[in-house]
Amino acid sequence: EELDHCLATFDAMLSLTRIEEGQQDLELQPLSLNALCQDLYEMAEAMAESNGQTLTLSLDEDHSVMGDKYLLFQALFNLVDNAIKYSGEGAKIEIAQQGNLISIRDNGPGIPDDATERVFDRLVRLDPSRHNKGTGLGLAMSQVIVQEHGGRLDVHSDLGRGTEFVVGVPKGAGVGGQC
Repeated sequence: EELDHCLATFDAMLSLTRIEEGQQDLELQPLSLNALCQDLYEMAEAMAESNGQTLTLSLDEDHSVMGDKYLLFQALFNLVDNAIKYSGEGAKIEIAQQGNLISIRDNGPGIPDDATERVFDRLVRLDPSRHNKGTGLGLAMSQVIVQEHGGRLDVHSDLGRGTEFVVGVPKGAGVGGQC
């Protein structure tokens, strides 16, 4: 089990480095953000339900971007997976799309102000006593993927009230567009 964890960490580090160094080409295609969010919701709904959580989906008018469907889905799934793992039983988690912005928000315990700057650092796990296994690379990976698409990933958290991650993907994502 420990060897599997080490191998998963190594594989994630390798993937992260490849993306950062431009060694992994983006497979750009037109993407519907509505469809991407719908897929994300369908994939995560059962996980949230098994944790006694409520997952909701709020979609605005569809927005189309050029992006790598697999990588953008991975970035967004990391955010939803973290919300499910760390927001606690009974939490409410929302996936919301408005224009070119996708937000993942929860009403969990939140992140201390002094830690929000570190959440995107490699190998950072803010609460080492957590029972959930992870590599400490998910948020770093999400940030790199979003940046490779010319976008932004921001975090807003209110201790004791919840956390929101906001992904902004420009219309010409992956081709030098800016949010």
